[in-house]
Amino acid sequence: MSRLAIVGGGWSGLACAEALLARGHRVELFEAAPALGGRARGLRGGIGSDAPIDVGQHLVIGAYSETLALLSRCGALGWRSGRLRWNPIEQDGRCGLQMADWIALLASLPPLLRKRPTREETVNGWLSRLGLNTALRRRLLEPLAEAALNTETDAASAWVFHRVLLDSARGGIKTLAPWHPARDLSHDAIDPIAEHLARQGLVTHCRARISKIERKSDGLAMRAHPSTSEPSRRVLESGRFDALVLALPAWSAHLLWTESELAPSKESMRWSRVSTRGIATLWVHASSSGQREPLSPWQVNCLARPEGGVFIGMARPAGAWGQVLAVVSSACADPEEGREANMHRSALAWLGPAIMNGAHIKLIRERKATWACTAQAVASGDAWGDPQTGEQGIWRCSDDMVEGYPATIESAVRSGRRTAHALADSLLREESVQGVG
Repeated sequence: MSRLAIVGGGWSGLACAEALLARGHRVELFEAAPALGGRARGLRGGIGSDAPIDVGQHLVIGAYSETLALLSRCGALGWRSGRLRWNPIEQDGRCGLQMADWIALLASLPPLLRKRPTREETVNGWLSRLGLNTALRRRLLEPLAEAALNTETDAASAWVFHRVLLDSARGGIKTLAPWHPARDLSHDAIDPIAEHLARQGLVTHCRARISKIERKSDGLAMRAHPSTSEPSRRVLESGRFDALVLALPAWSAHLLWTESELAPSKESMRWSRVSTRGIATLWVHASSSGQREPLSPWQVNCLARPEGGVFIGMARPAGAWGQVLAVVSSACADPEEGREANMHRSALAWLGPAIMNGAHIKLIRERKATWACTAQAVASGDAWGDPQTGEQGIWRCSDDMVEGYPATIESAVRSGRRTAHALADSLLREESVQGVG
């Protein structure tokens, strides 16, 4: 039985741990933050009178088969589903798409799915080549692409967006059905997953930041950062591991690789070229007394930006705390620059003064929230990587490593499981060779 370490306790690291435990290995997980979940977790303290929110607004749909299977295996059953609807709203509150636009959409879907873009094409370039209805582009396809790929449409990969559309069309209504935690991602997903894995034997260390990886005669060792808690520091000082998995985003993995003075590899060089985007989320807590009926939690509201483009507005399922709503600005080169006031204006146009006046509001800015799924990255081969880092015994999983997928919870889970099985198979082959020898 090998002793393995996972650095990073987000969705990818947790999925990797589950698969490695199922293969019979001893696994310890080290997370730098006080809590597990990465950027897809509940935010402690919530908003207003402890109304639940997450670090960012995430959407899990029926097509996320590996994510839903993980939740099911771990007993995370507190999720609600419905029927996804798209509602474009202009700055004056009017609907941005008329009946004629929806009819045009139905007519354009077959050629849209048949005419595959090249790996070099951007979303804007591809949609221009197809000559689609202008309203459909601006109020549906372009904001949908930006939200799905977290990348502005003049740079986003049309090849990946086409695959997202194709997968959704093939699966039908069930694949588009949204799933949402009844409270938040930690309460209804991360905590049940962590409890299940602890019962399977996972040892978890939070507040355990790694500053350096070292190769010793008896295995791989990790040096603790000064911010690491004392219990985790003692474990790291004495621990030796047969292999370790970096369940980290590309930029974090590259920083740790460099600080560990490991020889540059093809994979580590790729991480240095991965560009990032920020995400800003404006949370609005509407108390139950502030509105007569809750807003539909299954409606994606495409909100016109005063400066052009769109924000995405979504209402979460209502609870005893009332209802929480999110206005999201994806694909931000700088999530702070001039956006907060405009997000307030778009939220007001969507929700109206009856909800906004007196509501509790919290803005969360993430400078490096996600990797940019650009046409340039796809064409150059930088978009997706290999579980093997090029350094013996060191592996990696993250949401930038599953070909054809943008940054999603599903790509993180798939990558974690893929890396776990590749690592377990490699260890099995090594044991077979040693047995023969």
